[in-house]
Amino acid sequence: METASQQIGTTKDEAEKRVAPRSSHYTPRRGLSIPAITVLDENGRVIEDQQRNVFRYLAQDGLGADIIFAAGTTGEWNRISNIERQRLIWVATDEVAQINQELVNRRRQTVEAWVGVTATTRSETLANLDCALDAEADAVVIAPLSISDLGDLVSFVQREVSDLFDHRGRSRSSLESRCRPLVASWETTQRPRPTSKTKASLESTSATRC
Repeated sequence: METASQQIGTTKDEAEKRVAPRSSHYTPRRGLSIPAITVLDENGRVIEDQQRNVFRYLAQDGLGADIIFAAGTTGEWNRISNIERQRLIWVATDEVAQINQELVNRRRQTVEAWVGVTATTRSETLANLDCALDAEADAVVIAPLSISDLGDLVSFVQREVSDLFDHRGRSRSSLESRCRPLVASWETTQRPRPTSKTKASLESTSATRC
């Protein structure tokens, strides 16, 4: 006869099988994608606990958003400092990871965490992309034509962005053109997430590094 712990383990194994594994080629999930507002204090800093509450509200215990999109599509991208954008990336991916663990345990569909990495300069945008890779976002979104010193778009995407993925051992999975400024989304591979809510040391780093 199975023990209670064995039964619990079997239940968790069955639940995890319900979550589609990541593949080398990423296809954006169908369903409801919700851009999340950013909660800032009077000094323009992310209010972490309230921001996490926003993400949980959007997830609705697995019955709400299929994709939670942080730092993008709300018109806030150039109204948030880059260091706070990077903090937001960490908060979003960490909170979605916690939400997903709870959903797996309850045999519910998990949620994807997408993050916008566009900044006003090429260097900051690439640093944000690097940050998103570290934070294990499911996808990143870049609006290159919003970057002031972009220069040649093709060179930026095919060389600088691709080189970063190659250097980090990641694979670009999709490149999507839309009627508004070019938006590119790429998958990031799964990596261990930070155990703390956010890295405290991030607050003391420069705005161009994560």
